Amino acid sequence: MMGLTLAELQAELRVHLGKRSSEDSRLVNVLNLAQIRLARAETWEELNSILPRSVFSQSTNIAYNAVKSFYFTDGQKVKDILNFNITDGGTTRKKLVQIKSHQFYSKYPDLSLATPGIPHTYHILESSKDTLKVEVYPPPNAAYTLKLKVSKWPKAFETGKESETSQLTFKDDLIIMLAMSYLMRSLQKNDSAKEFFGVYSGMLKEAKKENSASIDLDILPESERIESSPSNYWADPFYRG
Repeated sequence: MMGLTLAELQAELRVHLGKRSSEDSRLVNVLNLAQIRLARAETWEELNSILPRSVFSQSTNIAYNAVKSFYFTDGQKVKDILNFNITDGGTTRKKLVQIKSHQFYSKYPDLSLATPGIPHTYHILESSKDTLKVEVYPPPNAAYTLKLKVSKWPKAFETGKESETSQLTFKDDLIIMLAMSYLMRSLQKNDSAKEFFGVYSGMLKEAKKENSASIDLDILPESERIESSPSNYWADPFYRG
């Protein structure tokens, strides 16, 4: 079974509302609020994606700011960067560390004075509907290929697109319970709101456990996990001997 469509989600809400139609104009907005709140609660695997590889370097148009823009055709806003790696195509491979913007500017107040090198630190300069901009330190001393893994916010439901389903996989029950809690509270039915939220909270705990589990994890005891040494281990930044 695929996820419930927008029309089916709204129908479920109406059933819980006693088939009243007075709240129909609010249902899409309430479902979107529920999706956003659910996305805030966890970094769900189904909302993670690898951005297309891009190349950035020190150049006249970006000067020492080393700002790189990424554009998304689906118009989804990035929630966070989970992994940021760069490579020069040779032996240089680096995982950059993210810090908050105020920390970045406190440590590196004037990038125009910085000596170019291999970037090791970054912050998110801008994150809007279809653009992600990051700023790195130090300014790149060569052309580097970027590979980013990001977490996105779920795509919003739109009125008139009744056949769409949520990008939050197998979480329709959580969306319905959370939406009903919101609706009941707005209708001053606080006891019902608490009841729906209690059901949602229990479901959320289960979903978080499933999200963090992996079939391929912890099958072998630690003593049996043996990694072979790569022939050029000194060039592999992930090899720890």
